[in-house]
Amino acid sequence: MIDTSALVRAVEALLDVRQVRDIDYLGWLNQNDPNPEYVGYAMWTIDPPWDLIDRLNGPAPSDEQRRLTELGEEFIGLMKMSRF
Repeated sequence: MIDTSALVRAVEALLDVRQVRDIDYLGWLNQNDPNPEYVGYAMWTIDPPWDLIDRLNGPAPSDEQRRLTELGEEFIGLMKMSRF
């Protein structure tokens, strides 16, 4: 049986050598400062159009908020998947 954690570590190491970064890395220069080239993604992570807290405490989202959230999450998932 394949040890998937070892396989993931090996793939991550190869991607790191080639500087193929995870999308979460691209939005930021460091822990506190957004990267000006990817400020839109940094803004998305700080203030998405509709997030879990809104789902629990607030009114239902508008159709636009729901669609923007769906498209944004699909984009993030695609970028993470395509990295591998």
